[in-house]
Amino acid sequence: MSEPLFHLHNEYLQAWVAYGIPGLIAGLSFPLGLFVAGVSMRRHSPGAALALVGLGLVHFVSGLSNVNTFHNFYTSVFAVCVVMPFLMFRQGDGFGGVSKA
Repeated sequence: MSEPLFHLHNEYLQAWVAYGIPGLIAGLSFPLGLFVAGVSMRRHSPGAALALVGLGLVHFVSGLSNVNTFHNFYTSVFAVCVVMPFLMFRQGDGFGGVSKA
């Protein structure tokens, strides 16, 4: 007998119900990791740091109302958005960051 599919429309609550506390910690680690990465690079590249903190906040808030990580369009676009601040950091972002030129 198969279990019925259910969807709680909250990524963190879904992870907690499905996988317990380790699942909740895993679910929160991605937006928290973006926030920590942004805060740690704020001195060297303020624009990239702000972008990463903002992306972490966007991902966290969007997970409160729906589980978007299982849709291909969200993960594809979000992955590109996460890569962009790291490229800005590498090349000097023009927002007060250290330029490599």
